[in-house]
Amino acid sequence: MAGGCHSATMDCMRVDTVVATHINTDFDAFAAMLAARRLYPGAVVCLAGSLNRNVREFYRLHADELGFVVDASRLELGAVRRLIVVETMHASRLGELESLALDPSVDKVVFDHHAAERPDWAPPENVIVSEDGALTTTLVGVLAERELQVSALEATVFALGIHEDTGSLTHATTTQRDAEALGWCLRHGAEQELLARFLHTPLGEAERELLSTLLDSLEAHDASGVEVLLASAAAPEYVEGISNLAHKLVDVTDCAGLAVLVEMDGRVFAVTRSRVPELDASTLAAVLGGGGHAQAASAIYRGPLEEARRLLVQRLGEAVREPARARDVMSKPARTVGPEEAVSHAMVACQRFGQSGILVAEGDEVIGAVGREDLDKAISHGLSHAPVKGIMSSRVATCDDETPLSELHRLLAGGDDRIAVLRDGKLAGVVTRSDVWGALGERAETTGGPAVSLADELAKLERLASVFEAVAAVSEAHEGVYLVGGTVRDILLGERSFDVDIAVEGDAIALAQALADGLGGRVRAHEKFGTAVVVYGEGERVDVVTARTEFYDAPAALPAVEHASIREDLFRRDFTINAMAVSLKGDDYGRLVDPFGGRADLE
Repeated sequence: MAGGCHSATMDCMRVDTVVATHINTDFDAFAAMLAARRLYPGAVVCLAGSLNRNVREFYRLHADELGFVVDASRLELGAVRRLIVVETMHASRLGELESLALDPSVDKVVFDHHAAERPDWAPPENVIVSEDGALTTTLVGVLAERELQVSALEATVFALGIHEDTGSLTHATTTQRDAEALGWCLRHGAEQELLARFLHTPLGEAERELLSTLLDSLEAHDASGVEVLLASAAAPEYVEGISNLAHKLVDVTDCAGLAVLVEMDGRVFAVTRSRVPELDASTLAAVLGGGGHAQAASAIYRGPLEEARRLLVQRLGEAVREPARARDVMSKPARTVGPEEAVSHAMVACQRFGQSGILVAEGDEVIGAVGREDLDKAISHGLSHAPVKGIMSSRVATCDDETPLSELHRLLAGGDDRIAVLRDGKLAGVVTRSDVWGALGERAETTGGPAVSLADELAKLERLASVFEAVAAVSEAHEGVYLVGGTVRDILLGERSFDVDIAVEGDAIALAQALADGLGGRVRAHEKFGTAVVVYGEGERVDVVTARTEFYDAPAALPAVEHASIREDLFRRDFTINAMAVSLKGDDYGRLVDPFGGRADLE
């Protein structure tokens, strides 16, 4: 096996499990290695290339506390039985450890994030890819789940990795998990003083001079409609931190894409960056034999600077994806209401589908649009039964389904809330700000466990349809509105129930009054307990209570009541099968709330 420690005079090290990452190791890669070491007891962190300057300075200061890190040249590669790779899918970026990755007798486990391809040198079941902004976040999540203890210094390194790879939670790829992982690091002792010191390392004189040269060399190139800035320079001596200089160039120019080429020591060091989904930075780096992620990548080209520059310019177009068009990003089918439909029905539709407004259409012809704010005002003025046409706007932005994303962005930036997408003159879909943000990568999707919805079961209760619609229409001002108690149990059992008990996270009496107005009924309120009964129709009733906890000062005394969350309200109930709730709030309609496993117990 090539590479590693061979000489009998060298102090060779025999280890079973090695944790490795790409050359030019940044804080996210370094932190991910330390986290992986915690997950694999006995593993040794191994460096096959150099550390970025700020990482190296941090490690030199805290080497004794962070534990042993071995150079790849000191490893007896033939003794390694398992290789843990973090922050890269490319064996070629592992330096001297590439041979281990390609050795079929070595067990491989790979952790990476935002990786479009999978390595052919590791079994698929051993490849873990996340969508977190920082790979450290993924591994911190595993540490937290396993309740593994870490030192305050390790927590600081983890926080540095998350900060660096998410731009302190500002990059488009940042997720909620990144923020939560950063909070976990702080709770485990991450030191803010060290974070501030090593996240903002000042430039040395050589770096400042090179940055100035790169700024002067900037030239713009059009790559299939995406502007890519190219900066190139030859440095008289080796200068570290080219990726840091690229980051500063992005900040200064606010560019969509950037390629930096610096010739040093007979090689060209390339760093590529992308801030738009159409441009793939890793494809750009691959032109020069490198790799990375869609947003950030690098390469080392063994050839002259002018040749590297010519190759990059010639093949810029390969890194650009087909631009998204309206047909690709629109929401479909387009949710609409008819002009004669009630304001309350339009509000329920907006809530149920999570929309800030809705189109008004007659058949396939769009005749107007109405915003959620206008609907809310109309309801507050007692106009819930009025037709939508009375408050809609007849001005609606339209486009055809071939309209490019950039034009959609311009229309929405001009003040339009939604754009009706027409195909052959007929309504095909709608584009909202959320659709465009998602396509531009400006909002990471939040993921969670699959929510259980009982919306279909609620729809079968025809007698209560008007009640549920009226509740959804007046629920906007309340934190949560839920169907609770035996009704939920009976719905899951498929039995008919005639009890309607509603719990409100907020002012139950205010909701009951609004509900009575919507149903044409009356209210009997009990201010002391925060409860009310809505009587409507032919003796029909809805019991409305404030979500609460109860305390008893003495046996047989009346309870002292305090407002609480729905979970606390359910906790005080007798059995788990009676401690479930279903949301009736429009934007959350039908979601089952089952914190104590009542559904499983019922089954």
